[in-house]
Amino acid sequence: MDNIIQRLGLVSHWIGLITGVTFAIGIIHGGYRSVMHIYSITGDIRAVYVFQLLLLTIAAFLLPLLLGWLIRYTLSGKVKILPFQN
Repeated sequence: MDNIIQRLGLVSHWIGLITGVTFAIGIIHGGYRSVMHIYSITGDIRAVYVFQLLLLTIAAFLLPLLLGWLIRYTLSGKVKILPFQN
């Protein structure tokens, strides 16, 4: 029974990592398209927009990862933040 709980924790941790990476890639792709659209219209790139996009990307990556880690931590005990680290 204990082995099943640890596996469920590991699966949730991996799902959190994959979801975070997917969200980050989607935000970067959408942000790149927006920046290129704005650049083609105005001729300049707003540094504030790029900085906000970077903050949103970091948050979109970390929140699912940390949620998956929290589930695994609750089920299995002390674990590292990345699922492939033992």
